[in-house]
Amino acid sequence: MDENKVIDESSIDQIVDEAKKATEKSGKDILEDLKKEKSEIKNEGNKNKLPLGDLGEFEKVTSEESDLVLDKIPGVIFKLQNCLFRVCYINKGKKRFTAELINGK
Repeated sequence: MDENKVIDESSIDQIVDEAKKATEKSGKDILEDLKKEKSEIKNEGNKNKLPLGDLGEFEKVTSEESDLVLDKIPGVIFKLQNCLFRVCYINKGKKRFTAELINGK
């Protein structure tokens, strides 16, 4: 290829258009991709285990077990990868809690 070759504006516009076509997705396409990703996550093996990706598989707990945990969890600090979190809010009705990052920048 000639190093001194000059690229005109129409060539640049054509390259930009082709690049956009290859990467842009419509909302419909993105939604379809998400549906496909969700459908790939299946728990066909043991119905009492819940797959959590990189964290592995964990057994589902009973209502009583989750109540015991939620009673003891306020203020607990836990580590996930290199991040430290502190439990700061508990919603016992929905059996959920919120944690705040305590070692973030």
